[in-house]
Amino acid sequence: MRKKWNLLIIFIAIAIISILVDIYFDEKSICLFYNTYGVACPSCGMTRSYIALLHGDIHKAIYFHPLFWAVPLLLIFYKKKRIFYSIALLFIVVWVVRLFLYFPTREPFNFNENAIFPKLYRTIKNKF
Repeated sequence: MRKKWNLLIIFIAIAIISILVDIYFDEKSICLFYNTYGVACPSCGMTRSYIALLHGDIHKAIYFHPLFWAVPLLLIFYKKKRIFYSIALLFIVVWVVRLFLYFPTREPFNFNENAIFPKLYRTIKNKF
């Protein structure tokens, strides 16, 4: 019985944190990689992919992230290093291909001009 209450408390805490993050980051990304480098991370689009999948739109789920199906495999094989690293490498390869195909104008690979490194680059460029 205590275990069920702990899960309920965790679920409620996650829901409250999600609402607060949504309010604070209204129309902004919470991705540290994206806000630092200005480009999407290897898992970019994964949340939108699962939301599309929950709505029954498999085509849109694949569009947002073609490896949404591989996340459960990562969780299952996290102790089997060879399989885990193979799937992780697949994520990197797909990320590079998606960068070449979609970057910088196509969702979810929009360029963030307000990220730290692009701002730093512009500052250095303007001084020299």
